[in-house]
Amino acid sequence: MAALGDRVVLLDEQGAIVQTLAEIEHAHPDMRLNEGKCDPFGRFVVGSMGVTRDDPDAAMYSIDPDGTLRTLHGGFGVTNGFEWSDDGSIMYLTDTSTSTVYRADYFPDGALGELEPFLVGQPSDGLALDTDGAFWNGLSGAGKVVRWDAEGDITLEIDVPAPAVTSVAFGGPGLDTLFIGTARDGLTEEDLRAAPLSGAIFRVDGVATGRPVNRFGSAPTDPN
Repeated sequence: MAALGDRVVLLDEQGAIVQTLAEIEHAHPDMRLNEGKCDPFGRFVVGSMGVTRDDPDAAMYSIDPDGTLRTLHGGFGVTNGFEWSDDGSIMYLTDTSTSTVYRADYFPDGALGELEPFLVGQPSDGLALDTDGAFWNGLSGAGKVVRWDAEGDITLEIDVPAPAVTSVAFGGPGLDTLFIGTARDGLTEEDLRAAPLSGAIFRVDGVATGRPVNRFGSAPTDPN
């Protein structure tokens, strides 16, 4: 699956588009889709962001396997890292523009409850939850990945030789490799001379074990 500027599509193994699942009408033309991840109930959840404006016009959407599209919440600046608790009853979602990761009740029918600030004060981007219940968070512009505990305290920092850290995800055969994405977009020539590895993907082995990803169209598994 892939989120393009204003639509969500299915791809084949070669990356060719085989189906458009949903088209999203943004609040204005200077917007695009950003973060996307499958929820524990088989839906694809995706958020938007403004490209040239700082207005909180972004929103978060869900797409059912049959293509049904709905808006879950609006009023964001830059939607980013998504995660869910094991049983799917709590969703964690990030607005990078407010340096806040929120949490909210999440229901089997895909409805989202009231947002509550959870991790505050860092330029949070991508988000991943490990098997110990800790959160791994890329910090956009800070050149770091941090680990938060369940109380919202930073317990580990990993320096990355690129300032624009974006997404984080666990992978590998044992899900014990942390992959870290970075960006070149928006960096000046001086920035790139200082951090020539910007835009690379980095890996850190053995820091934690991630959880299996959710699959589009799949039924939830029993956490017990």
